[in-house]
Amino acid sequence: MQRSTSPRFRALAFAASAALAVGLAGAATGQGQAGSGERFGLTESQRKAVFAELAGAERRAEKDAAARAEGGPGSQSRTELAQRLSREYRAAVARKHGLTDEQLVLIGAEGFEKSWSAR
Repeated sequence: MQRSTSPRFRALAFAASAALAVGLAGAATGQGQAGSGERFGLTESQRKAVFAELAGAERRAEKDAAARAEGGPGSQSRTELAQRLSREYRAAVARKHGLTDEQLVLIGAEGFEKSWSAR
C-alpha cells in the first residue's frame, strides 16, 4: 500500500536528496558550491528562472490533480495523478531549456540551498 504524503513533505524530501546530489556532483566535477557562474550552459539568473518554473510545475500538478482526481484530498488516485502530472510538467521544463532530469535536480538543490524565490 502506497503511503500518501503532503506536497510540502515531498518537496522537502526532494530538496534534501537534491542537496546531497549537488554535494556529490560538485565533488566529482570540481564544481563546488562557491561561485555563481554558468552551469549547464545557463547563467545563475537563468537557473533562477528554471527553479521558479519547477516550483510552478509542482504547484500546477497539485492543483490539476485536485481538480481532476476522484476521491478526497488524501485519495490515492489524487496522489498518483499529482505525481504523474509533476513528472510530465518537469519533463516539459527540461525540454524547454534543453536540460536533463539530473540537471533539473541540481538546479532545484541549488535554488533551495541559496533560498531562491519560487514565486
